[in-house]
Amino acid sequence: YFDFLNEQAPAPIFFYHHPGLGFELPAEAVDRLMQLSNVGYLKETSHDFKKIEASRSITKKRNKELYTTSEVMLPSLLFGIRGISVPPILVGLAKRLISAYKPGDLELARELQGTLLEFQRLPIKKTSSSIYRAGFRMLGIDIGHERAPYLDLEQEEEKVLEDFLRQAGIL
Repeated sequence: YFDFLNEQAPAPIFFYHHPGLGFELPAEAVDRLMQLSNVGYLKETSHDFKKIEASRSITKKRNKELYTTSEVMLPSLLFGIRGISVPPILVGLAKRLISAYKPGDLELARELQGTLLEFQRLPIKKTSSSIYRAGFRMLGIDIGHERAPYLDLEQEEEKVLEDFLRQAGIL
C-alpha cells in the first residue's frame, strides 16, 4: 500500500504518526516508511521522548524532516528538532516561544511552553476545528461556522477560549 502511494504521489508525502488513535507503528516500520523516496516528513505526536528520539534518529539517518507538536515544542527545540505543528490560533504564541528560545531566555520559553500546555487542557469538548473557527472569529477572521455533524462552541466554551486567548496575550 505505502509503496503504491509512494510511486503515485505527485508531491512529497507527510507521514502523520498518531499513536493516540490506537495504532502505533514500531520504530522499524517507521524507518521502512522513511526509506520511501517520496516520504519527506514525519510528524511524531506521541509526546513520548523515547519515541521522539527514535524518530529523530530515523529521520536524521534518512535525511528527512521531523515534526512534533506544540505540547512538546520547547523540549523538541532543545533536541534540535526544527519542525513543530502548532494550532493555527496559537502561531503567535509559538513565535514568541521561539523568539525567547533563540537568544537563550529559557525562563520565558518555559513559561510560554506552559501556556501552550494550558490550551490543551481547556475544558472544551468540541473538535479542534470548532475551537480554531471560534478563535479566528475572536481574532477578527471569520472562516465560517461548523457544518453538521460538527458543532460550534457553546457560549460558555467560547468564554473559556476567549479568556485563555486574552491571558495568553493573543487577543
